[in-house]
Amino acid sequence: MAAVSHVLTRAEPCPATGGPCEIAQALIETLQAAMSGAGAALGPDFGVSGVIETRVCGRLCRLHWQGSDRAIAVEGALPGAGPRLRAERLRG
Repeated sequence: MAAVSHVLTRAEPCPATGGPCEIAQALIETLQAAMSGAGAALGPDFGVSGVIETRVCGRLCRLHWQGSDRAIAVEGALPGAGPRLRAERLRG
């Protein structure tokens, strides 16, 4: 019997808008599609990360992202002290 892959997507609401972060969701979907498209060429130890700054909701937000074979995560931080958002997609 083949192993079944489950995907869990969890996202906290944006602390600035109270709703879902469209950029974080698009980033997760884009990373997942790119990594799935590469298939076995990436290998089990492959990982990638980066930072994106956006003002899509009118405020500066810095999104830190990382992706691997098992998980893709995006964390957002508004400048200064305050709440953060986190979105992740886990496979396993």
